[in-house]
Amino acid sequence: MYESDPKPLVRVATDRTGQRVVVRSILRRDLTLEHLERMVKLLQAGFGEWPAFDPGVPPVDHLRWKIETPFARVAAIAAEIGGELVGTATVLTLRAKVGDHEFPRTRGFDQTVHPDYRGRGIASLISLVNQDAVPRPKLRITETHSQALLHLARKAGARVIGNPVLPLLHQLRIPVHARTEASSALLKAQAIHAIGAWNRLLHRRRHTSSARPRTLTRFDEGFDTLWKYVRDQFDVILVRTPDYLNW
Repeated sequence: MYESDPKPLVRVATDRTGQRVVVRSILRRDLTLEHLERMVKLLQAGFGEWPAFDPGVPPVDHLRWKIETPFARVAAIAAEIGGELVGTATVLTLRAKVGDHEFPRTRGFDQTVHPDYRGRGIASLISLVNQDAVPRPKLRITETHSQALLHLARKAGARVIGNPVLPLLHQLRIPVHARTEASSALLKAQAIHAIGAWNRLLHRRRHTSSARPRTLTRFDEGFDTLWKYVRDQFDVILVRTPDYLNW
């Protein structure tokens, strides 16, 4: 599937204080539980809370799932000073069809530097290694409104291919006494039910088909037929084979 398999990439540099920084890629086949535990500890130190929601599984298992896509070869980028993990970035690898060819589509996320080591240029070093960790040809697309990540992307030579989209946030006016976990869950359930009812009412006249959705526990190989049917109708599309859909 890949034109060439990646090899571990190691670069040694000095930060703005003159300290020696070792930045390296961690391949999926070399990923260990120790790597994941160190990354989670750093992510929690860097973001204050990670993940930002309850995934229903331990954070280590959540991080492993994010990394281990069906197309993954590179798992993460790690920056160390004196053997201590001070910076990390997770590498998400998908597969995209562009024209008549398929490319690895990489995306760096969950990137952070320990608060004690920020302002030393370590994030830029991680970004540079991330650029070279996956062999070319590849497609690297970033969808973000984070000014810090956009700055790093521009420094790495990224080009804007779409219009900038900024999120619009609206604070719900909920009374203080109602801002409990139980009330929030109830409010969310009521909102979802209301949206569903509105959509059914809005589109009732459009849908005269007798087709009905059904619940699946797994996508079988038959879904390759759908992928082969739609793949050539798009100039750019993510590969949606059964292994990707099941992931």
